[in-house]
Amino acid sequence: MPRSLPRLLRRTLPRTLPRTLPRTLSARLALVAGLLACVSSVACLAVVQRTATRELVDDVDADLATQAREWDALVATMPVHDRDDLIAVARAYLVQQHEHPLSQLQVVRVAGGGPELSNQPTLARRSADVLATAPEGYAVASIDGGRAEVYTRTVRDGDRVLGTLQVADWLSQVDAARATLRAEALAVGTPLSLGAAALVALAAVGMMRPLRRICDVAGRVGEGEWDARPHAGPAATREIAEVTASLQRMLDRVQSSFEAERRFVADASHELRTPLSVLRAHTESVRRRTDDPDVADELGTVLRRIDGVARLVDDLLTLAVADATGTGAGSRTGAGSRTGTALLAPASIDIGDLAADLARDLPLLGDRRFVVRAEPGVLHADPVRIDQVLRNLTGNAVRHTVSGGTVEVRFATASDGRLEMVVEDDGEGVHPDLLPAVFERFRSGPPGTPRGAGLGLAICRALVEAHGGSIAMHSRWGQGTRVRVLLPGWSPAPVQTGLASAAPDADAACGTERGISYQGGVSCRTVPPAVPPAVSPSASARPSPS
Repeated sequence: MPRSLPRLLRRTLPRTLPRTLPRTLSARLALVAGLLACVSSVACLAVVQRTATRELVDDVDADLATQAREWDALVATMPVHDRDDLIAVARAYLVQQHEHPLSQLQVVRVAGGGPELSNQPTLARRSADVLATAPEGYAVASIDGGRAEVYTRTVRDGDRVLGTLQVADWLSQVDAARATLRAEALAVGTPLSLGAAALVALAAVGMMRPLRRICDVAGRVGEGEWDARPHAGPAATREIAEVTASLQRMLDRVQSSFEAERRFVADASHELRTPLSVLRAHTESVRRRTDDPDVADELGTVLRRIDGVARLVDDLLTLAVADATGTGAGSRTGAGSRTGTALLAPASIDIGDLAADLARDLPLLGDRRFVVRAEPGVLHADPVRIDQVLRNLTGNAVRHTVSGGTVEVRFATASDGRLEMVVEDDGEGVHPDLLPAVFERFRSGPPGTPRGAGLGLAICRALVEAHGGSIAMHSRWGQGTRVRVLLPGWSPAPVQTGLASAAPDADAACGTERGISYQGGVSCRTVPPAVPPAVSPSASARPSPS
């Protein structure tokens, strides 16, 4: 074996073996049991075959030894002193051995180039080279295409070699017995291995069932079902009972901490709204009374900061309400549950009007090229919450898009009949490390990128899931981001012949390179980008993207 082979195995096996093994513990136990049964069957087969083969070969050797003793008995009555005596004894021996089966071969070879006498002369001549090289005593040789046991003895007169006696018998019966043993072992060992693997698999499934229940409970808790608890059951082993009890205690502590945090956030949000409102009112009053433009600018900055804090408080309160009603991000409870609708006030929303309002307000967010396309129809949902989702998503798109970039919003019927809302930009995209957890709370972009409080997308997910919908993000770093929202309760308007093609492409129909293109069924208009005022009165009325 080359020296590099063990080194290669040591390097490759730790990497390749885990990938080739089954993923579940029960399957691995079944595989190990099957391998052990196969190894045991092979070992038993080897032992039985070796023992049976040795016994059969011993029987052949005993038969050959009997013929050699018959030669000795004949020599005792007919002494051999020269070549003529050897030839005479050989002829008498072959006549005497004529009663033995023809499957046996007897050969007497006279030394010094003398004649060769045999009960099967033709076979003896064909095998002369093989027999001439056979050692003294018992040996296995290939004669006429078959395996044979050959007994060889040198005939002497004192120190003088007169010739050679060889007696052979074929091992065909031995080989046939070995083949039969292998076939029977295969016929018995294969079902035995499969049966052992199946029994171990069943036993493993039974042993893994409590662990699987614990994993299911852990998954439900991870999805927001905080009341879920594992139960060991009366037949559980001591180890399973200890793990279950430890997990129950841990989940109780986690749930208590989570509820305390939620209560604190909700209470703090409620308590902060009143002083923030009072602070803003006093600041606006002072700003209106001052005549100093520098003081007025400073007070405007203070107002914007107060509005930012107020929006953050509103975001925290929204998440606290979503958690309390079981509709927070990561919760299993969705719209239509007993408490899930407490966060919502559903009504009929005209998507055309919603898109028009959005098209009118988007230029206030920044110097971007905005495109809004809307398929006419009515959505049954909470207008305030849907508007909050759109403002958060478009605000994120603007924040992560350079000046002059494109932000597109589309409303259309999805393949499953739900409303599809898409917010797409050609900005920097989402960092690959952040993308898997982008909808979790307090997740912001990497250093050097625009950063918010990390609550906007979490709020979007909570509100969308409260409506029974879904939200997903597709992004490539440096190539833009696409957020897709699917909402139930959508009723598209009937297609009106002759009107659907009035504005087949918003960009072409409106003929704008900057600003906003709005396409909603039959109308299309262009709104130039506006410069946002220092203080927007509506800024505190709508939740801002985070």
